[in-house]
Amino acid sequence: MALEMNHKKTNDQEVRTLIAQLSTGTRWQRHKAVVSLGTPGNLQAVPALIEALKDQPLGGDVSWQAAEALAQIGSPVVPALLETFKDEDFENSLAYYSAVTVKVLGALGDPQAVLALMKVLKAGHTGKETARALGMIAQHYPDPALRTAVPVLRRLRNQHSVFQEALDRIETATAALKDLPLPAAAPPPDARSLPRPADVPPGAPVTPAQDVLTRLRRTLRGS
Repeated sequence: MALEMNHKKTNDQEVRTLIAQLSTGTRWQRHKAVVSLGTPGNLQAVPALIEALKDQPLGGDVSWQAAEALAQIGSPVVPALLETFKDEDFENSLAYYSAVTVKVLGALGDPQAVLALMKVLKAGHTGKETARALGMIAQHYPDPALRTAVPVLRRLRNQHSVFQEALDRIETATAALKDLPLPAAAPPPDARSLPRPADVPPGAPVTPAQDVLTRLRRTLRGS
């Protein structure tokens, strides 16, 4: 059952109850809890929802719905999702857990994720999903740090069309930024510290939650 937009404001006690159900309830209770926790700004639920991404079987209803719930909460989940890149489970390449985390970041389109996704791309984890996520970010926020992906994607583009598609999106979106210095030998700069074109606002744009959810559902289903 697809996760629908839930606009009801949930109070702290309800959230705590739902989080408990997500951890210990029956599969149906867990399903209902995930649906209810996916409300914009519900940061209290983020750790439990991230843990639910690992639900068995990976890629089953609860883990998919946890991904959708995180997308509905919005860009405030990005720092917590980026922390999962340090998770031992992520490093051990639980394929769906790794890929779905990358997919949520791509759907949110937040440039905070660019440098972490670049690290994942270079390490060879979930390469196609990571390339697709970087391409999605480029479409919604042409951050200069995306240029760091260009050499890597050029090396990979003959392996699968998704790499070429991501490369095309990034090069098109950042064409005006190609002369900005990004020294290869130095650690990549924080995306937020780089100069931006005059017509790009200093903060990431707020993407309507339904648009984010639509993009995520499309990538979760592999289209």
